[in-house]
Amino acid sequence: MRHFWLLSVILFVLWFRGSSQNIRYPVENFGPKEYGRNRDVQNWALAQGNDGRLYFGNANGILEYNGFSWSFIPCVNGVFVTALAFGNDGLLYVGTQYGFGCLIPDLSGKLQYYSLSDNLLDQYFNTIVWKIHVIGNHVYFQTEDAIFDYFEGKVNTLLPETSFHLSFDVNDQLIVRVRDRGLFRLNNKSWVKIEGSEIFAQTGIFSVLPFPGQTGHWLIFTQGNGIWEYKSGKFSTVRSDFDALFNNSVIYGGIVLHDRQIAINTSSNGVLITDFKLDYIHIINSLQSGISVNDIKQVMEDRHGNLWCATNNGISKISYSSPVGVYDKKNGISSNVYCITLYQGKIYVGTSNGILAQKDREYIDFEAIPNIKESVWVFHQSGNSLLIGGNEKFYCYDGKHIETIGNHNVRSIVTIPELNLVIAGGLNGIDFYQNINKNWKKVTHTDEINTEIIGLAIEKTGNNMYRLWAGTLFNGLYSVSFSEDLTFNINQFGAKESLPEGFCIPFHTGEKVVFGTNNGIYSFKDIKGKDKDTKALLENILIFGMDIHKPVNTLARKGNQLFISLTDQVLYFKNGKYDGKPLAGVDAGKIRTVFIENENITWFGCDDGLIRYDNRKYIPNANHFKTFITSVLYNPDSVIYFGNSFKGMEKPVLKFSENSLSVFFSSDFYHFPEQIMYSYFLEGIDKDWSPWTTDHKAIFSHLPESSYTFRVKARNVFDYESSEAVYRFTVLPPWYRTTPAYIAYFIGLIIIIFIIVRISNYRIRQKNIRLEKIVQERTAEIAAKNVILQEQKEQIEKEKAKSEALLLNTLPAKVVEELKAKGFTEPESFENVTVYFSDIKGFTEMSGGLDPKYLISKLNEMFTAFDDIMTKYNCERIKTIGDAYMAVCGLPQKQENHAEQMALAAIDILRYLKERNKKDELPISIRIGLNSGKVTGGIVGVRKYIYDVFGDTVNTASRMESNGEPMRINVSETTYLLLKDKFRFEERPPLEVKGKGVLKMYFLNWEESEKAI
Repeated sequence: MRHFWLLSVILFVLWFRGSSQNIRYPVENFGPKEYGRNRDVQNWALAQGNDGRLYFGNANGILEYNGFSWSFIPCVNGVFVTALAFGNDGLLYVGTQYGFGCLIPDLSGKLQYYSLSDNLLDQYFNTIVWKIHVIGNHVYFQTEDAIFDYFEGKVNTLLPETSFHLSFDVNDQLIVRVRDRGLFRLNNKSWVKIEGSEIFAQTGIFSVLPFPGQTGHWLIFTQGNGIWEYKSGKFSTVRSDFDALFNNSVIYGGIVLHDRQIAINTSSNGVLITDFKLDYIHIINSLQSGISVNDIKQVMEDRHGNLWCATNNGISKISYSSPVGVYDKKNGISSNVYCITLYQGKIYVGTSNGILAQKDREYIDFEAIPNIKESVWVFHQSGNSLLIGGNEKFYCYDGKHIETIGNHNVRSIVTIPELNLVIAGGLNGIDFYQNINKNWKKVTHTDEINTEIIGLAIEKTGNNMYRLWAGTLFNGLYSVSFSEDLTFNINQFGAKESLPEGFCIPFHTGEKVVFGTNNGIYSFKDIKGKDKDTKALLENILIFGMDIHKPVNTLARKGNQLFISLTDQVLYFKNGKYDGKPLAGVDAGKIRTVFIENENITWFGCDDGLIRYDNRKYIPNANHFKTFITSVLYNPDSVIYFGNSFKGMEKPVLKFSENSLSVFFSSDFYHFPEQIMYSYFLEGIDKDWSPWTTDHKAIFSHLPESSYTFRVKARNVFDYESSEAVYRFTVLPPWYRTTPAYIAYFIGLIIIIFIIVRISNYRIRQKNIRLEKIVQERTAEIAAKNVILQEQKEQIEKEKAKSEALLLNTLPAKVVEELKAKGFTEPESFENVTVYFSDIKGFTEMSGGLDPKYLISKLNEMFTAFDDIMTKYNCERIKTIGDAYMAVCGLPQKQENHAEQMALAAIDILRYLKERNKKDELPISIRIGLNSGKVTGGIVGVRKYIYDVFGDTVNTASRMESNGEPMRINVSETTYLLLKDKFRFEERPPLEVKGKGVLKMYFLNWEESEKAI
């Protein structure tokens, strides 16, 4: 049945395409590849927040899109989010397949789902929320069994006589269809039946749209029973030429757009655009427009006229308000476009592969005109014929037959009807033709001009007197003056006449001839008398007050419109005033030609196809858009702000250790979002706004303590600037610059001064006593004793140094200091360390065949080198067991870069072994394993002190070593995540590890990383 409907729709579109208007709107599709491969392809609902961010109902939660990145907000596992709507309180209300709730930001601005229905739904069988309506301060959640009215923190239940089908917000009034009954309106918590609506008792209604500015006048869309009108309290059917199309498209819903048109989402034909009179239709589907699928669950218009579609196969954005339509390979245009014209009611396009013509005026697809396969440079209409300038021949076309006029290249054509004269310029100069008795005859050729002509313009200078302007690619400009007897007076203009080097193309503006050059548009200052008497100087001219100093590729003027194509943009002038850049944001390659069809439609030929510009279309609110903060991080994994503020939200206060921030931002202007430019300013740090950039983030490092205000604004492709987004925060001073620290410094200084004074006084008193009593009697005795004491002191110091050195060889320095101070040490937990394990490949076999003394000396030599390397990178050797060597970085002194230091130590060890093995008769290969995480460290034993570390991190490091390979560094996933941006890695297949299950492992490619370092 579904295939029959689709076939009916296709046949109907073909039948009625003379009445429909099929414009190719720019379309962008998003799927799991863009918004998350672990997210569902199907989307049911969508909404736009006050700040402009977009939200889409997906499986298990909501997708959030900010213009450049996607995120996911979990709601309820195992169910789809089926309805979304923002309340007047700024909260996003959510309906699912089993319940409803809302999203509320936490203290960091992260949106969290809160259920409003946990205690309500068990008594109702069918609880899928199909619609959410916000009317005043009421939020209505519509299911088939009930409508739940959430108001002032409470939920009231509204029940139907039978069951609800769908509901609608019509001019802030809740309208609902009750099965087997008809339409009802909500009046003070009671349902009031709308008179005459019983005709819909068995008919599904999927959209009720009020006529703009009218009360009690609606357009009602059904599935399979046509379209109805409600006016003056009565229902009546509405007939149009598109009834069959509407009925067969399976309508799901509809909305009123900013231009008072209607967008109808369907399950089999995409989106239908029409008006309230239903006298035309645009079809936006997968076949004609490129949306991902025709099954559209919901459609929404954002603040700038884009249509967003939640579909059965991802999300589609339709640039409905864009005045620009691009036609390419999907429409039959697959090569460069050089010229365009309207002939016999159809658009003709000259390309690098021949001529294309519209299949149908109202159906913008193109087909090739046979018999011309060469590049076509120019069209020119002469009477009822179309003259065609090709790369090899000159043709005449009457709409059916093609006649060859000349066998030469033609780049430009002008005609003088009163002389029955056609003038063609090309590679071989200028040729003059006449059509005599329907036969083309070449009457003359300008022998003096034998260079390539790329443009011609003709003007009448007197009675039967004419001047032909001929532009060239490299040889400046020619003027050819002649009368009806075709006697020529030729002058050449170039650098002497101030004409820029390079190409020169003449254009007739309707008033005079001007010349496009590499440096703008030129015109003659003055021309008096005959050309042979006066060669006037050329000058760069202002175009309606605008000074142009860029290459001018083409110029087109018709009526009050003027288009000028430059290298990087197209300028548009209307009624003598600059009216913007009509193709702003469009990247279709070089614009090669411009054709003004009428006062509304202009065509542009370019490298990548054909562009249609409709000046009746406009992007609403293009000069009013917002910039918003999406997140703030103080390290790659620590988000302190998720971009959603709320009333009363406190300004973040950051520790001094958190004083390096990354601020991410975006804009709600979704027309060419990749070309949005941003500028930011941090008060207290920056002296001025930053240069404009497309980067979505600002990075600030090592901010001093202060209160800051970060400001950011955006600029769209139309050069409008957005409102500013503001983020305020405070960075605290380090502890040693706080008020308590300064008080402590002052008190400590007073105590130190007091002690110094007391000690000084005491010493003075003691000295005086000692001098008075024993200066003379005991000088010699004291001297002798001093010698003995000094010897004893030196001996004690030597023994003390030996014992401390012995302790330092077995224990970390900090542990030794604690042991000396307290006589014991406390075990300590270290949150972030990196553990190193290594052993020698084939050690058992090696040791069995070697002299023990020799083996021990080799191990001592190797482990001594290891110890020196570990000391170099502030790492601690913990122990050796046989050929195994264990070390840790990050204890007992904490290190932020523990993983990087240990990785560098491991690389140095392999580098050492690599050099050693070149010279030593006993080559040694080791396996190295690294893991990062939490450990516990402390002294084990009473008589013999041993410092050791324990924990799962140690075990995993050992497994990394045992599952490694000789002369390679095998790291765990935890260590990889800390080092992935600093070293090169090779991901290994996950391995089954004893006691650990399946673990991810990575080889640190130390030789490549060594080169990078």
